[in-house]
Amino acid sequence: MVLLDTDLLISFLRNNNEAVKMISKLLEKHMILYTTSINAAELYYGAFLSSRIQDNMEAVEKLLNTIKIIPFELVHSKIYGEIRSDLQKRGDIINEMDIFIATMAIEKDLPIITRNTKHFEKIMKLKVEPW
Repeated sequence: MVLLDTDLLISFLRNNNEAVKMISKLLEKHMILYTTSINAAELYYGAFLSSRIQDNMEAVEKLLNTIKIIPFELVHSKIYGEIRSDLQKRGDIINEMDIFIATMAIEKDLPIITRNTKHFEKIMKLKVEPW
């Protein structure tokens, strides 16, 4: 089981060779693929920003229907508070969305596959796998 970050999902939607190979390799290993409701929101945001809204919305929905989505729940709020306060005390400020995504990955004990290692590696307890 792994959690796919937005950068990997966007690259997959754009038919990027490396992203397609990465996801194909995970599926060959019978890995269960997860992402979060936050990643889904980022994908929809990108679709609405694009010049081909309808096409991109359909592609996003088709992709999200093949992946398990972890919703943000109350249990994640406590983990979020701990992570954000720890980062602030250390002077490490990162994107809020990344904190939400990391929170759900930690709670489910899932490694996150991302190219955004610069931010995610600052979060203790989070397993980060670059692609």
